Amino acid sequence: MPHPLVQTLLSEIQQLNLSQQAELYQSLVPWLTQMETWSQQPATIQQVREARFAEGLQCPRCNSGEVKRNGKFKDKRGIVKQRYLCKGCGRTFTDLTKTPIAYSKKQPLWGKMARCMIEGMSVRKTAAKLGISVPTAFFWRHKMLAALRSLDKPTLAGVVEADETYFRYSLKGTRRLRELAGRDPRKRGEPATKRGLSREQVCVIVARDRHTLTVAEVGGRGVPNVQILKRVLEPVMNRESILCTDGASSYKRFCVDIGVAHYSVNSKRANGSIYHINNVNNWHGRLKDWMVRFKGVATKYLNNYLMWFTFLEKTSKLSPVLASKQMLTDACSVLKSELLPLAQPLMVA
Repeated sequence: MPHPLVQTLLSEIQQLNLSQQAELYQSLVPWLTQMETWSQQPATIQQVREARFAEGLQCPRCNSGEVKRNGKFKDKRGIVKQRYLCKGCGRTFTDLTKTPIAYSKKQPLWGKMARCMIEGMSVRKTAAKLGISVPTAFFWRHKMLAALRSLDKPTLAGVVEADETYFRYSLKGTRRLRELAGRDPRKRGEPATKRGLSREQVCVIVARDRHTLTVAEVGGRGVPNVQILKRVLEPVMNRESILCTDGASSYKRFCVDIGVAHYSVNSKRANGSIYHINNVNNWHGRLKDWMVRFKGVATKYLNNYLMWFTFLEKTSKLSPVLASKQMLTDACSVLKSELLPLAQPLMVA
C-alpha cells in the first residue's frame, strides 16, 4: 500500500489539468535523472551510515544513545569523516567504527566489491576491476561473507523441508598436505576412493520453509547424526512447525528430542500433497550448478560460499545495484567483535 503522503500527492496531481501536469513533469525531470543516476551507483559510506543508524545515533562500544557530533577530520587518505562523541563512555567514534571495513585502507571500494560479488566475478576479475591484488580481493570476499554469516539466522516456520547434499572433502590450498593429511594432492574432479557416502564426503544440511527462508550449513563428514542436526537445525526451528524429510532415522529422533512434528516423505507420496522436499532438492540443484564456477572449494571456506548463494537467492528479485547495496549495509551492521572467523575448521560431532 502506498504511503499516505504519496496517496495525497497522487490525488492532488489528478486534480491538475494537462498543462499543469506537463509543467510539473518538466520540473521533476532533473530530479528523476538524478535519482536514476544514483540508483546505478554502488553503495556509499553515507548510505551505510543511514542504514546503520536508522533508529538514531548509538555508540558502538557502550550502546549509549547520548551521542553528539564532534567535528570532522581527514584520515590518512584525505577522506573527510564525521566524528561523534559518546557522553556515556567518553570515547569518540565514526560512521564505520567497529564494522568489518573500519580499518580498510580503501573503504570507498567496498561498494564496488559488493557489486562484483553480486555479479559473481572471480577474484582475478574483481582484482583487475578494483585495482587491488588478488589476495586482497580474496580476503575482502571472505570478510564480507563472514560478516553476513554473523547476522542472526532466520526462524523457519510452517512446513519446513530439510535434506542434505554432499561435497567432496577438500583441503584445497593446504601446504604440506602429505605431512598434515597423509596423502598426496589429488587432481580436481578425481572421484572418491570409496563408493557411496563416506567420510570423504562433506555433508551440507539445508532447511527451507515455504516462505523461501533458507538455512544451509556444513554438518560434518559422512552421514549426519542427531547431534549434528541439533547443532544446525535446533536454533532455527519454530516448535510449532512441521519438518518434512526423507526416511533417514536421525531426523525422526531429532524431532522427538526437540518436540517438533515430523513427516517422512517417500517416493510413493500422493500427488498434490503439501508434504514433500521438492523445494529443498531444487535448491540443492541450483547450488551445485552455481558452485561449478569455483572449480572446487576448500571445505574450511564452504560455509562462506553457502552464505553467498543464500544471499543471492534471497535478493534474486532485486536489481544488482540494490542487491549490492543491501550486501554492504548488512555486512556493516555487524560489529567487529561479533564477526565470525573467515575460515572455519570442519566441526564433527
